[in-house]
This record gives sequence, structure tokens and C-alpha cells, in this order.
Amino acid sequence: IPTYMICCMELAHTVMGHEITRKTSGVSGRNHRVTSLFRCLQEMPEENAVNTCYTAGKQIHYQDELELVVPDRSEAQIAMDTESTFFGVIQL
Repeated sequence: IPTYMICCMELAHTVMGHEITRKTSGVSGRNHRVTSLFRCLQEMPEENAVNTCYTAGKQIHYQDELELVVPDRSEAQIAMDTESTFFGVIQL
């Protein structure tokens, strides 16, 4: 059975956070169950408001679906540079 590492980091300039969820199908492909795997919330310092939020771990199974959810914040400022923000799954 393959094992996977899930990793996510975001660089934000405002109070920010993210959640990674896993959707698992039942035996018959029905009865989807959504489970929160990782959560991260960071507050920003008043001076130089820049901070990262990083989560990582391994806990997925064959045919699981992952979703990265960033709470809806209209004022959010997330750096989308490749070296600042990422989401990945690596087979171990």
C-alpha cells in the first residue's frame, strides 16, 4: 500500500490560514465522508506583517480526494510566488 506525504505552506500578509480535508468514498463508492486532516492559522505581527503557515503529514488512502481550503477572506493577501506558497503530495 503506497504511503503519501502531504505538505502545504502559504506566505500571507494578513491574518490567514488553511485547512486540508480528505474525502473518502464508501465501499460502494457512495457515502462520502469528509475529514479535516490539517489546519493552520497565523496572526500577523503589527510591524512587517508577513508570516507563513506550514502543515505536513501522512494520512491518505487509495482513491482519497484531497482539498486545500483557504477561508473566504476578501481582504486576504497571499503571496502566490512558487517559492512562497505550495501544496504537494509526495509518494514515499
